[in-house]
Amino acid sequence: MATKSSTTTSTAATTTVSATQASTSSSAGTGDGFEDADGPGRACRGAHENDNSGSHYQVAASGSGSLELCKEACLLEPLCNGLEFSRGRCEVWTRPGGIRATKALSNFRCLRYEPPGASSFQPMDGGLGRTCRGANANDNSPSYYSTHENVDSLFECKALCLKNAECKGIEYGFVLRRCEVWTRAVQATESVEGFACWARDTDFQPVSGGDQACRGAHSKDNSANYYTVVREQSLDACKLACSRYGTDCKGIEYSAGRCEVWTRPEGIQATFPLKGFSCLRYQPSASTAALVQKKSRSRRHFLGPAFLQTGYQPSVTEFTEGAVTEL
Repeated sequence: MATKSSTTTSTAATTTVSATQASTSSSAGTGDGFEDADGPGRACRGAHENDNSGSHYQVAASGSGSLELCKEACLLEPLCNGLEFSRGRCEVWTRPGGIRATKALSNFRCLRYEPPGASSFQPMDGGLGRTCRGANANDNSPSYYSTHENVDSLFECKALCLKNAECKGIEYGFVLRRCEVWTRAVQATESVEGFACWARDTDFQPVSGGDQACRGAHSKDNSANYYTVVREQSLDACKLACSRYGTDCKGIEYSAGRCEVWTRPEGIQATFPLKGFSCLRYQPSASTAALVQKKSRSRRHFLGPAFLQTGYQPSVTEFTEGAVTEL
Protein backbone atom coordinates (compact mmCIF):
# COMPACT_ATOMS: atom_id res chain seq x y z
CA MET A 1 0.00 0.00 0.00
CA ALA A 2 1.32 3.43 -0.87
CA THR A 3 -0.45 5.16 2.00
CA LYS A 4 -2.22 3.87 5.05
CA SER A 5 -4.42 5.65 7.51
CA SER A 6 -6.55 4.37 10.31
CA THR A 7 -7.33 5.02 13.93
CA THR A 8 -6.49 3.00 16.98
CA THR A 9 -7.81 2.95 20.48
CA SER A 10 -5.12 3.35 23.11
CA THR A 11 -5.35 1.11 26.13
CA ALA A 12 -5.03 2.66 29.57
CA ALA A 13 -2.21 1.52 31.77
CA THR A 14 -4.43 -0.73 33.87
CA THR A 15 -7.91 -1.10 32.48
CA THR A 16 -10.65 -3.48 33.46
CA VAL A 17 -11.76 -5.72 30.64
CA SER A 18 -15.35 -6.93 30.60
CA ALA A 19 -15.62 -9.88 28.27
CA THR A 20 -18.39 -12.38 27.72
CA GLN A 21 -17.13 -15.75 28.81
CA ALA A 22 -16.65 -18.28 26.08
CA SER A 23 -19.31 -20.94 25.89
CA THR A 24 -16.74 -23.68 26.28
CA SER A 25 -13.39 -24.01 27.94
CA SER A 26 -12.14 -26.91 25.84
CA SER A 27 -9.50 -24.69 24.26
CA ALA A 28 -8.02 -24.05 27.69
CA GLY A 29 -6.87 -27.64 28.12
CA THR A 30 -3.65 -29.37 27.15
CA GLY A 31 -2.27 -28.20 23.83
CA ASP A 32 -4.26 -24.95 23.90
CA GLY A 33 -1.24 -22.73 23.29
CA PHE A 34 -0.70 -21.80 26.96
CA GLU A 35 2.60 -22.71 28.60
CA ASP A 36 4.10 -21.88 31.98
CA ALA A 37 6.78 -19.22 31.64
CA ASP A 38 9.76 -20.55 33.62
CA GLY A 39 7.54 -22.83 35.72
CA PRO A 40 4.94 -22.23 38.50
CA GLY A 41 5.39 -19.59 41.17
CA ARG A 42 6.34 -16.89 38.66
CA ALA A 43 4.87 -13.46 37.89
CA CYS A 44 5.01 -12.12 34.33
CA ARG A 45 7.45 -9.43 33.31
CA GLY A 46 8.41 -7.63 30.11
CA ALA A 47 12.02 -7.32 28.97
CA HIS A 48 13.51 -8.13 32.40
CA GLU A 49 12.33 -9.12 35.88
CA ASN A 50 11.79 -5.51 36.99
CA ASP A 51 9.80 -4.54 33.88
CA ASN A 52 6.20 -4.59 35.11
CA SER A 53 4.67 -1.55 33.41
CA GLY A 54 0.90 -1.34 33.63
CA SER A 55 0.83 -0.70 29.89
CA HIS A 56 1.89 -4.30 29.27
CA TYR A 57 -1.44 -5.81 30.36
CA GLN A 58 -5.13 -5.35 31.06
CA VAL A 59 -6.76 -6.47 34.31
CA ALA A 60 -9.63 -8.77 33.30
CA ALA A 61 -12.45 -8.90 35.85
CA SER A 62 -14.11 -11.75 33.94
CA GLY A 63 -11.04 -13.94 34.44
CA SER A 64 -10.50 -13.38 38.15
CA GLY A 65 -12.44 -16.46 39.29
CA SER A 66 -10.05 -19.16 38.09
CA LEU A 67 -7.11 -19.86 35.84
CA GLU A 68 -9.43 -21.34 33.21
CA LEU A 69 -11.55 -18.17 33.16
CA CYS A 70 -8.39 -16.10 32.87
CA LYS A 71 -7.39 -18.17 29.83
CA GLU A 72 -10.79 -17.49 28.30
CA ALA A 73 -10.33 -13.75 28.87
CA CYS A 74 -7.01 -13.98 27.04
CA LEU A 75 -8.58 -15.82 24.10
CA LEU A 76 -11.17 -13.05 23.78
CA GLU A 77 -8.42 -10.42 23.40
CA PRO A 78 -6.92 -10.45 19.86
CA LEU A 79 -3.57 -9.08 21.10
CA CYS A 80 -3.20 -11.44 24.08
CA ASN A 81 0.20 -13.10 24.27
CA GLY A 82 -0.03 -14.40 27.82
CA LEU A 83 -1.56 -14.04 31.25
CA GLU A 84 -0.74 -13.73 34.92
CA PHE A 85 -3.11 -15.23 37.47
CA SER A 86 -3.11 -14.96 41.26
CA ARG A 87 -5.86 -15.16 43.88
CA GLY A 88 -8.73 -13.32 42.26
CA ARG A 89 -6.68 -11.29 39.79
CA CYS A 90 -6.18 -11.92 36.08
CA GLU A 91 -3.79 -9.92 33.92
CA VAL A 92 -4.19 -10.32 30.15
CA TRP A 93 -0.80 -9.45 28.65
CA THR A 94 -0.67 -7.59 25.32
CA ARG A 95 2.92 -6.29 25.33
CA PRO A 96 4.16 -6.17 21.68
CA GLY A 97 7.40 -7.94 22.58
CA GLY A 98 5.59 -10.56 24.62
CA ILE A 99 6.49 -11.95 28.03
CA ARG A 100 10.27 -12.17 27.94
CA ALA A 101 11.04 -12.55 31.65
CA THR A 102 9.45 -13.59 34.95
CA LYS A 103 9.91 -12.95 38.66
CA ALA A 104 9.64 -15.51 41.45
CA LEU A 105 6.42 -14.93 43.45
CA SER A 106 4.57 -17.65 45.36
CA ASN A 107 0.96 -18.37 44.36
CA PHE A 108 1.40 -16.67 40.97
CA ARG A 109 1.14 -18.27 37.54
CA CYS A 110 2.54 -16.73 34.39
CA LEU A 111 1.51 -18.38 31.13
CA ARG A 112 2.65 -17.43 27.66
CA TYR A 113 0.05 -17.75 24.93
CA GLU A 114 1.73 -18.59 21.68
CA PRO A 115 -0.04 -20.59 19.00
CA PRO A 116 2.41 -22.91 17.21
CA GLY A 117 5.18 -20.85 15.61
CA ALA A 118 4.15 -17.49 17.10
CA SER A 119 7.47 -17.16 18.92
CA SER A 120 9.30 -17.19 15.58
CA PHE A 121 8.65 -13.45 15.17
CA GLN A 122 10.34 -10.32 16.51
CA PRO A 123 8.66 -6.87 16.62
CA MET A 124 10.31 -4.32 14.34
CA ASP A 125 10.99 -0.99 16.07
CA GLY A 126 8.55 -1.93 18.81
CA GLY A 127 6.02 -3.69 16.57
CA LEU A 128 2.83 -1.73 17.21
CA GLY A 129 2.24 1.50 15.31
CA ARG A 130 4.70 0.50 12.57
CA THR A 131 4.31 -0.52 8.93
CA CYS A 132 6.92 -2.69 7.24
CA ARG A 133 9.33 -1.29 4.70
CA GLY A 134 12.24 -2.53 2.60
CA ALA A 135 15.60 -0.78 2.54
CA ASN A 136 14.23 2.47 4.03
CA ALA A 137 11.01 4.08 5.26
CA ASN A 138 9.96 5.01 1.70
CA ASP A 139 10.63 1.58 0.18
CA ASN A 140 7.22 -0.11 -0.05
CA SER A 141 7.02 -1.89 -3.39
CA PRO A 142 3.92 -4.13 -3.77
CA SER A 143 6.26 -6.80 -5.14
CA TYR A 144 7.63 -7.32 -1.63
CA TYR A 145 4.47 -8.90 -0.20
CA SER A 146 1.22 -10.73 -0.82
CA THR A 147 -2.00 -9.31 0.61
CA HIS A 148 -4.64 -11.20 2.61
CA GLU A 149 -7.95 -9.56 3.49
CA ASN A 150 -10.39 -10.34 6.33
CA VAL A 151 -7.70 -11.68 8.66
CA ASP A 152 -9.16 -11.45 12.17
CA SER A 153 -6.02 -11.33 14.32
CA LEU A 154 -2.29 -10.79 14.41
CA PHE A 155 -1.83 -14.47 15.23
CA GLU A 156 -3.72 -15.48 12.08
CA CYS A 157 -1.44 -13.20 10.07
CA LYS A 158 1.59 -14.91 11.63
CA ALA A 159 0.12 -18.29 10.73
CA LEU A 160 -0.16 -17.23 7.08
CA CYS A 161 3.51 -16.32 7.17
CA LEU A 162 4.53 -19.64 8.69
CA LYS A 163 2.77 -21.48 5.86
CA ASN A 164 5.02 -19.69 3.35
CA ALA A 165 8.64 -20.87 3.38
CA GLU A 166 9.70 -17.61 1.73
CA CYS A 167 8.04 -15.35 4.32
CA LYS A 168 10.41 -12.86 5.95
CA GLY A 169 7.86 -10.93 8.03
CA ILE A 170 4.34 -9.60 8.34
CA GLU A 171 2.45 -6.33 8.48
CA TYR A 172 -1.01 -6.37 10.06
CA GLY A 173 -3.71 -3.68 9.98
CA PHE A 174 -6.00 -4.09 12.99
CA VAL A 175 -8.90 -1.98 11.73
CA LEU A 176 -8.64 -3.08 8.11
CA ARG A 177 -8.07 -6.74 9.11
CA ARG A 178 -5.43 -6.79 6.42
CA CYS A 179 -2.30 -8.96 6.44
CA GLU A 180 0.77 -8.51 4.29
CA VAL A 181 3.07 -11.53 4.06
CA TRP A 182 6.50 -10.16 3.20
CA THR A 183 8.89 -12.24 1.09
CA ARG A 184 11.52 -9.50 1.08
CA ALA A 185 13.58 -8.92 4.24
CA VAL A 186 12.07 -6.17 6.40
CA GLN A 187 14.88 -3.68 7.05
CA ALA A 188 12.93 -0.56 7.98
CA THR A 189 9.54 0.63 9.24
CA GLU A 190 7.33 3.71 9.09
CA SER A 191 5.21 5.08 11.92
CA VAL A 192 1.51 4.51 11.12
CA GLU A 193 -1.17 4.04 13.79
CA GLY A 194 -3.29 0.92 13.67
CA PHE A 195 -0.61 -1.32 12.17
CA ALA A 196 2.05 -3.73 13.39
CA CYS A 197 5.22 -4.97 11.73
CA TRP A 198 6.96 -8.17 12.77
CA ALA A 199 10.01 -9.86 11.24
CA ARG A 200 10.29 -13.62 11.12
CA ASP A 201 13.17 -14.84 13.25
CA THR A 202 14.87 -17.50 11.16
CA ASP A 203 18.29 -17.28 12.82
CA PHE A 204 17.29 -19.34 15.88
CA GLN A 205 15.36 -22.57 15.36
CA PRO A 206 14.17 -25.07 18.02
CA VAL A 207 16.05 -28.37 18.11
CA SER A 208 13.68 -31.33 18.55
CA GLY A 209 10.79 -29.09 19.61
CA GLY A 210 10.12 -27.56 23.04
CA ASP A 211 11.22 -28.57 26.55
CA GLN A 212 14.63 -29.77 25.38
CA ALA A 213 18.14 -29.22 26.75
CA CYS A 214 21.03 -29.06 24.28
CA ARG A 215 23.50 -31.93 23.90
CA GLY A 216 26.52 -32.79 21.78
CA ALA A 217 26.80 -36.04 19.84
CA HIS A 218 24.07 -37.84 21.83
CA SER A 219 21.53 -37.21 24.60
CA LYS A 220 24.05 -37.83 27.42
CA ASP A 221 26.86 -35.80 25.86
CA ASN A 222 26.85 -32.62 27.95
CA SER A 223 30.48 -31.64 28.40
CA ALA A 224 30.96 -28.24 30.04
CA ASN A 225 33.57 -27.54 27.36
CA TYR A 226 30.80 -27.15 24.80
CA TYR A 227 29.30 -23.94 26.17
CA THR A 228 29.75 -20.80 28.24
CA VAL A 229 27.16 -20.06 30.93
CA VAL A 230 25.93 -16.48 31.15
CA ARG A 231 23.29 -15.07 33.48
CA GLU A 232 20.51 -13.53 31.41
CA GLN A 233 16.98 -12.58 32.42
CA SER A 234 15.31 -13.20 29.08
CA LEU A 235 15.47 -15.35 25.98
CA ASP A 236 16.13 -12.24 23.88
CA ALA A 237 19.21 -11.43 25.96
CA CYS A 238 20.45 -15.00 25.58
CA LYS A 239 20.09 -14.73 21.81
CA LEU A 240 22.04 -11.49 21.83
CA ALA A 241 24.82 -13.09 23.88
CA CYS A 242 25.06 -15.83 21.25
CA SER A 243 25.11 -13.41 18.31
CA ARG A 244 28.05 -11.56 19.85
CA TYR A 245 30.13 -14.73 19.52
CA GLY A 246 29.63 -14.53 15.75
CA THR A 247 29.98 -17.79 13.83
CA ASP A 248 31.54 -19.45 16.90
CA CYS A 249 28.08 -19.64 18.47
CA LYS A 250 26.23 -22.74 17.33
CA GLY A 251 23.14 -22.24 19.47
CA ILE A 252 21.74 -21.59 22.93
CA GLU A 253 20.10 -23.37 25.81
CA TYR A 254 17.85 -21.18 27.96
CA SER A 255 15.89 -21.78 31.16
CA ALA A 256 14.64 -19.38 33.86
CA GLY A 257 17.40 -16.78 33.71
CA ARG A 258 20.19 -19.22 32.79
CA CYS A 259 21.75 -19.10 29.33
CA GLU A 260 24.27 -21.47 27.75
CA VAL A 261 26.04 -20.17 24.64
CA TRP A 262 27.11 -23.27 22.72
CA THR A 263 30.39 -23.08 20.79
CA ARG A 264 31.02 -26.80 20.18
CA PRO A 265 32.63 -26.91 16.69
CA GLU A 266 30.38 -29.76 15.55
CA GLY A 267 27.32 -27.89 16.78
CA ILE A 268 24.27 -29.17 18.66
CA GLN A 269 23.56 -32.68 17.40
CA ALA A 270 21.22 -34.00 20.08
CA THR A 271 18.89 -32.94 22.90
CA PHE A 272 17.65 -34.22 26.26
CA PRO A 273 13.98 -33.83 27.30
CA LEU A 274 13.83 -31.33 30.16
CA LYS A 275 10.78 -29.32 31.25
CA GLY A 276 11.22 -25.55 31.03
CA PHE A 277 14.33 -25.69 28.84
CA SER A 278 14.71 -24.37 25.29
CA CYS A 279 17.42 -25.50 22.88
CA LEU A 280 17.81 -23.32 19.78
CA ARG A 281 20.25 -23.82 16.92
CA TYR A 282 21.84 -20.62 15.58
CA GLN A 283 22.20 -20.26 11.81
CA PRO A 284 22.61 -16.53 11.10
CA SER A 285 21.62 -15.13 7.75
CA ALA A 286 24.04 -12.95 5.80
CA SER A 287 22.09 -9.84 6.80
CA THR A 288 22.23 -10.81 10.48
CA ALA A 289 25.97 -11.40 10.35
CA ALA A 290 26.49 -7.96 8.82
CA LEU A 291 24.27 -6.36 11.47
CA VAL A 292 26.18 -8.05 14.31
CA GLN A 293 29.47 -6.78 12.90
CA LYS A 294 28.04 -3.27 12.71
CA LYS A 295 26.79 -3.43 16.30
CA SER A 296 30.10 -4.73 17.59
CA ARG A 297 31.72 -1.46 16.50
CA SER A 298 29.10 0.56 18.36
CA ARG A 299 29.24 1.57 22.00
CA ARG A 300 25.52 0.96 22.47
CA HIS A 301 23.58 -2.18 21.64
CA PHE A 302 19.85 -2.46 21.18
CA LEU A 303 18.26 -5.47 22.83
CA GLY A 304 14.81 -6.50 21.65
CA PRO A 305 12.10 -3.84 21.65
CA ALA A 306 12.66 -2.58 25.14
CA PHE A 307 16.01 -1.30 26.33
CA LEU A 308 19.59 -0.25 25.63
CA GLN A 309 22.68 -1.66 27.19
CA THR A 310 26.02 0.12 27.20
CA GLY A 311 29.22 -1.85 26.90
CA TYR A 312 27.36 -5.16 27.14
CA GLN A 313 29.45 -8.18 28.12
CA PRO A 314 28.09 -11.60 29.13
CA SER A 315 28.73 -12.36 32.80
CA VAL A 316 30.08 -15.83 33.51
CA THR A 317 28.47 -17.54 36.50
CA GLU A 318 28.76 -20.75 38.45
CA PHE A 319 25.32 -22.00 37.43
CA THR A 320 25.03 -25.66 36.44
CA GLU A 321 22.21 -27.97 35.49
CA GLY A 322 23.04 -29.94 38.62
CA ALA A 323 20.04 -28.40 40.31
CA VAL A 324 17.89 -30.45 37.94
CA THR A 325 17.93 -34.22 38.12
CA GLU A 326 18.75 -35.75 34.75
CA LEU A 327 18.60 -39.44 33.92
